[in-house]
Amino acid sequence: MITLSELWIYPLKSAGGTSLSSSYLDQWGLQGDRTFMLVSPDGHFLSQRKIASLALIQVKQNLKNASIIFTTPSNSPLTVDPLLIQATKEITIWGDTFQANSYTHEVNQWFSYALGLECELVSMKKDVKRQVDLDFAKKGNTTAFSDGFPLLLISEASLNDLNNRLKTPVSMNRFRPNLVIKGCTAFEEDTWKTIQIGDIVFDVAKPCSRCNVPNINQETAVKEQEPMKTLATYRRGAKTEKNKVFFGQNLVQQNQGKLSLGEAIIIIERR
Repeated sequence: MITLSELWIYPLKSAGGTSLSSSYLDQWGLQGDRTFMLVSPDGHFLSQRKIASLALIQVKQNLKNASIIFTTPSNSPLTVDPLLIQATKEITIWGDTFQANSYTHEVNQWFSYALGLECELVSMKKDVKRQVDLDFAKKGNTTAFSDGFPLLLISEASLNDLNNRLKTPVSMNRFRPNLVIKGCTAFEEDTWKTIQIGDIVFDVAKPCSRCNVPNINQETAVKEQEPMKTLATYRRGAKTEKNKVFFGQNLVQQNQGKLSLGEAIIIIERR
């Protein structure tokens, strides 16, 4: 039986992940996933592609008052009340430009010191509807600050297949998935078109093309050559996508509801 073995959210885009035993899927994906982001003063998003030290920022939620606590190895913790919005700011993430919530100068100073460059914290406005690429999704499918899709699924078997080819195995967090599954064969997820987990139905929208972020050790923020060097030897696309390397599948949920670890994955339709 194929089951859900891990659930992850990344409250601050490109920062450390949070492991969950259950989560609710809302209009943007897993609740609280990539609803915060750091941007340059001119509003362009920041990620590990250029700033590897983002990996060292960890995020926790204070359940007593719903505040968000940010930590790094070298900074004192920063507590942010997400409702204490100072203003709005026009931001750009890939080809999308829209308004986001912005926070105080003191908050921005903390992140600027942590990363060693001037930056600002923003969060998603609840009324923003950021459309997922219509080449792979339906009108009305939305996401928050993810690169393009609300969810990423990877199987344990696919990672095991990769690690069997590497001199030094890598952990799943290199690939920053939301859903990790077990019980299938390596890359079996590539063959799925529609699946169901619990009460939620998902469209398997497209394979995830990878940048060099998986080469960043998420515990140290050190850039390495692997695993992308090895992945490129056997996970390249065909025809017009030969310059892309794929690992994992992007999902779009058809409905909202709760997900819990251990739930079975039902394959509704294959490609």
